[in-house]
Amino acid sequence: MPKNLTPEDRWETDFEVPIPGEPRRIGPLEALFQRLLNRTERLKNRLAAILGLPWDATPPDTLAGLAERVDTLESGQGGTTLAAHRTTATLDHPDGSVTSVKIASGAVTREKIADGAVGTTQLADGSVTASKLASGAVPYDLALFYPGTPSAGALLAAIAIPRNLSLQGGSVTVGTAPAANWTATIYNGGTPIGTVSVSAGQTTGTVSLNNSPTSLSAGAVLRIVAPATADSAIRDISISLQGVV
Repeated sequence: MPKNLTPEDRWETDFEVPIPGEPRRIGPLEALFQRLLNRTERLKNRLAAILGLPWDATPPDTLAGLAERVDTLESGQGGTTLAAHRTTATLDHPDGSVTSVKIASGAVTREKIADGAVGTTQLADGSVTASKLASGAVPYDLALFYPGTPSAGALLAAIAIPRNLSLQGGSVTVGTAPAANWTATIYNGGTPIGTVSVSAGQTTGTVSLNNSPTSLSAGAVLRIVAPATADSAIRDISISLQGVV
């Protein structure tokens, strides 16, 4: 009575065949057919996984059917659908997976972005800098320097903003590293809008804004105030704020 072989979802690599002249044995042929069936089963299941339908399902032949297939594929994207990528308000993946270190320097320029295609509110995490924005977004950076060691609560800088601008971030470098973590506060008038921080033993730090970008109106007074506890080690503080007008 014929034996029924059941395919298994396996990718076989060994296919042994009887050598001519050997005594007739069904065992090697059975094993060979089983391995061939296993490979076919694996291919069939992989095809079904890609399609999101049974492997022998009829392909969509209407726009409605195609739209349904796209919806099915989108629902299986790990919680982040293709639609989310199309409609996200930031120039980035919705999960923030594209960061500045993943974009080659100079890869995004004004010439490569349609005029007005990227507004200042569409910056994701600094991955597109002010100098790479569409035509009409002009860099307007502010550079500050405080010589020596600031006392507790010292006023490091006070700038009357001459025109409307949008702060995007910045950087800080010191001539001598602080002995402890050091954090100054950035104010727009009397309202804190961010911080300038340098970790203990480091000569470079970070500028963090409470909201990025942060809009400043012409006539506003931007102040940077040293922490309430003085650090006797830190010296010669250089701060740069990145802005766009």
